[in-house]
Amino acid sequence: MGKIRNAESETGLPGYYYNNTWTSLKCRITEYRDNISKCLRNITMYFLGDSTIRQWFIFIIEQFEQHKLQSVIKDDMGFRMGKDSWKSQEYNLSMHYHHHGFPNRISLVPTTDVHYVANMIDSLSSHGTNTVYFISTGAHFTITNLDFYRNRLRGIKDAIYRLHEHSPDTPIIIKSANTREPTSTDRSNWYHEELNTVLYEEMSGIPNVVLVDVWNMTTGHSSGWNIHPTNSVIENEISLALSFICPKGRKKEKSKKNAKNRHLKNNS
Repeated sequence: MGKIRNAESETGLPGYYYNNTWTSLKCRITEYRDNISKCLRNITMYFLGDSTIRQWFIFIIEQFEQHKLQSVIKDDMGFRMGKDSWKSQEYNLSMHYHHHGFPNRISLVPTTDVHYVANMIDSLSSHGTNTVYFISTGAHFTITNLDFYRNRLRGIKDAIYRLHEHSPDTPIIIKSANTREPTSTDRSNWYHEELNTVLYEEMSGIPNVVLVDVWNMTTGHSSGWNIHPTNSVIENEISLALSFICPKGRKKEKSKKNAKNRHLKNNS
């Protein structure tokens, strides 16, 4: 695992879009749309945070729904708070979404479904290389000050360290805040970027924690600034995140194939 933050190249640019595909000048990105089921087989995924990480949850499910898998989505698929789950017995894949604890900017909230991210990490029993945590905070914290946000992140960071004490190989993917339509002073892109700076300061350098910086992926897309980016942006964000999850599986399969070829060669 590594981290992505302020990706710099000789041009000073983090990346660019061409034909709606994000090309990172820092990391090699693999597109998984056609073989996402192979990438995510035998994995349990937890999506903890706001509605922008729920977009990842929904997008991945939609890729499997194209393969006519059974969905057990709870309630609607809108951007509501609460929790959702989806499972595939065929691929032994389990996905769970939980909204982060307060503050929130949604008027009607089922409080029994809202839990703090640190508490969720502590309470979940699934861990190891076949479990992945996706975390996103930021959008609802523009009504707080930076110290409040920093303290919340430190609580999450402590929970990650506790998780890694007994399961150091469990990967954590942390998504930064993205740009949004600036509708008021407390929904400012400037302050969102300030929150991102605190996020990078607190979460950088933790083993098996990847910081996926989506800020430039949303500022650089032709669809404009939206708190809930278009599916084209979401697909590129997920491809970047999955590039850190799936290489191990592909490497193992390649090793098995090479071993088989060597066996056939030795017996020919």
